[in-house]
Amino acid sequence: MNNIPFSKFLRLSFAVAFLSPLFFVAQAQAQSACQCNWYGATYPMCQNQTTGWGWESSASCIGSQTCSSQGGGGGPIGDCSGSSSSSSSSSSSSSSSSTSSSSTSSSSASSTTSSSSTSSSSTSGGTCTESCKWYQDDPRPLCQNQSSGWGYENGQSCIGRTTCESQSGNGGVVSSCSGSSSSSSSSSSSSSSSSSSSSSSSSSSSSSSSSSSSSSSSSSSGGSNSITVRMSGTVGEENVSLQIAGQTIQSWTLTTSMMNYTVNTNSTGELRVAFTNDSGDLDVQVDYVIVNGVTYQAEDQQDNTGAYDGECGGGSYSEMLHCDGSIGFGNPFTGSSSSSSSSSSSSSSSSSSSSSSSSSSGGSRNYPPFFVGNITTNGSVRSDFSQYWDQITPENEGKWGSVEGTRDQYNWGPLDAIYDYARANGIPVKAHTMVWGSQQPGWIGGLSASEQAAEIEEWIRDYCERYPDTQMMDVVNEAVSGHAPAAYAQSAFGNDWIIKSFQLARQYCPNTILIYNDYNFMTWNTTEIMDLIRPAVQAGVVDALGLQAHSLYDPQNWTAQQIQDKLDLISTLGVPLYISEYDIEATNDQTQLEYMQRHFPLFYDHPNVYGITLWGYVVGSTWRDGTGLIQSNGQKRPAMDWLMNYLGR
Repeated sequence: MNNIPFSKFLRLSFAVAFLSPLFFVAQAQAQSACQCNWYGATYPMCQNQTTGWGWESSASCIGSQTCSSQGGGGGPIGDCSGSSSSSSSSSSSSSSSSTSSSSTSSSSASSTTSSSSTSSSSTSGGTCTESCKWYQDDPRPLCQNQSSGWGYENGQSCIGRTTCESQSGNGGVVSSCSGSSSSSSSSSSSSSSSSSSSSSSSSSSSSSSSSSSSSSSSSSSGGSNSITVRMSGTVGEENVSLQIAGQTIQSWTLTTSMMNYTVNTNSTGELRVAFTNDSGDLDVQVDYVIVNGVTYQAEDQQDNTGAYDGECGGGSYSEMLHCDGSIGFGNPFTGSSSSSSSSSSSSSSSSSSSSSSSSSSGGSRNYPPFFVGNITTNGSVRSDFSQYWDQITPENEGKWGSVEGTRDQYNWGPLDAIYDYARANGIPVKAHTMVWGSQQPGWIGGLSASEQAAEIEEWIRDYCERYPDTQMMDVVNEAVSGHAPAAYAQSAFGNDWIIKSFQLARQYCPNTILIYNDYNFMTWNTTEIMDLIRPAVQAGVVDALGLQAHSLYDPQNWTAQQIQDKLDLISTLGVPLYISEYDIEATNDQTQLEYMQRHFPLFYDHPNVYGITLWGYVVGSTWRDGTGLIQSNGQKRPAMDWLMNYLGR
């Protein structure tokens, strides 16, 4: 239970295959008219993949085989005679437009879809490869035949470059090099006809190129210490080296994109990121360094000999390198760093640390280990809670109306008890919920727009200052039309109220995983919710999505395949998922057991689900009748027995 889902075997069901350009041109008109009736809803048919859900032309699409496999009268509609399912030859990854020669390393993509290709070259026995560090997980392959969403290539799941680079937190494209001298390049192309990039042309773009200096230590080829430096250059020609104990371990030539540069080494000692400036126009921005999973923010370090303040001379607490010099990170292998005791950050990536100040520009956010949690019972935590669950959410105690029913008079007592319990038992807390159009204070609606804005900010600020170790937070809840959007927040901030709410949460809770939470996300309102939250996700303010799961078998019985497809589709937004409010409303023990056995493994095994929170567990003390899993005396219902055995608890 201490492994996040990506440490499990990736099981995304996407199978990406590119159409021959000649076939695509001939059939484009027919493709555009082909759609999928997906259980009563109409979606575009994917042109570049036959199975699973995809993302093309700025819209969700469904593969023709997946569309055709559903029951209930759904399937392809319109003129689908030229769809991607018609012939295996249409999905050939090799076409006449793709060429390669012994003199140049070239790759071509014949598709209207933006594609991403990765090439690597080596000298003196060294090689560099690019991959995607997906949040806190180990690096995963980058897709070569699609730039966004998730794909399936060469017998394994892969991540599109755009999706990889758009995530928040400490993830991104990483370049891993071994040997004494290496270079790698990555190019992204979008063209309606075939495009090719050779090793000679891609090197000039220096999109993630890296080269090791002659003084590189041989320890760069491997070792027990994993180091990632996230940085960018203003021009894209900046030369930066990683130094440990005075020795250069690895050197890179930066790009203008903020990227992760990774190396493994056995060296230990003082760590420095050094910049040699041979041109006045060059500058380097160092975001952070990760050493063996612990994050050290550059702006928190007091030792920066390359800082510029009107003249070269060094400084402190700056992530910029302009002059010849370096940023010192102390000796992170022993836990010491160059940040002073008064620094606003502990330089630790632990999400339970409370020393990170809200003034930190980026914060240090870690996703907790995979959990199966639950909520409070009748306003308190039962003594048997930690026997079954390893994450806690206040059911009602953390809602704004419960805390500040009277303006400027806070009732923190119930929340204090929950946080005290969580700290004592070492389990994460998810705050629920900050901005919601239900259970808000009755007085907020009668205020002016400016007063409402001030009160929303005050509420989020005061919560974050009191509980800075909040690991996760439902910032905005149920905002889709017809659910419970917060009218007072829209009055305060206008149509961008969702993004503004998340920005406030990021400002005051910089180390917290910020979540958008909604119901019917996996059932009737998938498209509406995705369209609503996509701008905030693309703005980089949403860290994860909460998928409530209250009605998966009544009034409609959703099949395992339907749920799997919806999880895959929602994952194309590019952020982790949480099953946030799961219950099974069944007074019949066998019915509850049957659906628990159907649903739970799907959630637990999906690679993009990072945790599961059930919504109550004591019979007679849950929000919905029939959802309890144990009697008040502790006697388990069959579904609870099965679940505990499944989890090994």
